[in-house]
Amino acid sequence: MPTNRIAGLQLRGRAGTLQGRVYWPCSPAAEPTLLLVFLAASDDGSWCQELSASTGLVVLAVTCGRPRPADLHDAVAAAEWAAEHTARLDADPRHLLIGGAGRGGTLAAAVALHARADGWPAFTRQVLICASPVEPTPLSLAGVASATAVTVEHDPAGDDGRYAAQLRRAGVAVNELRYAAPDPDAAVRIRNGRQLLADLGAALSTHPGDYPPWEKAAGRQPVSPEDRPLTEADPS
Repeated sequence: MPTNRIAGLQLRGRAGTLQGRVYWPCSPAAEPTLLLVFLAASDDGSWCQELSASTGLVVLAVTCGRPRPADLHDAVAAAEWAAEHTARLDADPRHLLIGGAGRGGTLAAAVALHARADGWPAFTRQVLICASPVEPTPLSLAGVASATAVTVEHDPAGDDGRYAAQLRRAGVAVNELRYAAPDPDAAVRIRNGRQLLADLGAALSTHPGDYPPWEKAAGRQPVSPEDRPLTEADPS
């Protein structure tokens, strides 16, 4: 088990307290580290700890376990808090990633769409790990943040790459990692395996992200905490 630095957080959501945890990479980076807001339906601390160690990212893991649509409200609140406090987490305020696995990946996709509609936060990339089906499919996906998608055949939690294909058809840049699996049990082993984490770390090092198209078109820079009032999501 990697020995990352870890800190617990309590964030104020719309209807109660959200439990979060921050994982920092094992070794300090020469350049500012990217922050990944990782959404999950339940606590998966050990996996997020290894994700941080394998990718070199600061990972803010937030549990959004309430029923729909409250889980999306919580996820948006967590992402907006992260956008305002990136520098406080020793991460690069110019880049913010949103991601999740399974149902958490579906939440991450929904938060990225919400950000496109709202004009903030300016996610540089969405990281969708075997995301569950995104339903209903939005009428347009154009202009949403670029994506790194992980697809494992026969994964019971995933959608077999359908959302990644829809993003491509909408003109969104997608870097997809695909894995063959003979059956669902093998798919789960691959999804939870260290090789996938190593591959994901390499992919994110190569494709860390860029400003979303609507940010570049407007010539805007990412919003800093000084430019925007704080939300009610504060660490304890």
